[in-house]
Amino acid sequence: MIWNVNLPSTGPHLFLALGATIIFVVDCHVPLGIAMAVPYITIVLLVATTKDPLSAVMWAIACTLLTLLGYYLSGSGSETWFVAFNRVITIYAIWVAAIIPIYISLPSSQASLDVDDDVTEESARSRPHSHRNRTIDTFKN
Repeated sequence: MIWNVNLPSTGPHLFLALGATIIFVVDCHVPLGIAMAVPYITIVLLVATTKDPLSAVMWAIACTLLTLLGYYLSGSGSETWFVAFNRVITIYAIWVAAIIPIYISLPSSQASLDVDDDVTEESARSRPHSHRNRTIDTFKN
C-alpha cells in the first residue's frame, strides 16, 4: 500500500519565517515611530507567489500579530498617535498585499459574462425578431 500525502513544501515557509523573525527582532530594537513593520509586506508578497490563498492569509495574520507585538515590545519613540497611525497603515498594507493576489488568481466572472454575451449576440443575429430587438424598438418609439 502506498501512502500519498500532499503536504506543502516547507522550504519557502522556513525562509519566510526566518525573514519575519529578522524583521521582528529589528522592529523590537528600533524606537517607535520608525516604520520598521513595513518590511512584513515583503513576506506577504513573497508568500503570494506560492499561489496558495490559505498560506497568504495565514502569513498575513502572522505578520499582523508580529506588527502589534512589535508595537508593545519596542522602546519609546514618537508621539502615540503617530506610532499607532503608522502601525495601522502597515497592517492595512499587509492585508492589501495578501488579498490582491488572491483576488487576481480567482477565476474571472467577467470571462463567463463575455461567453454569455457572445452566445446572446450570435442568437440575436440568427433570429432577427428576438426579444432583444423588440426591446430596442420599443425604446425608439
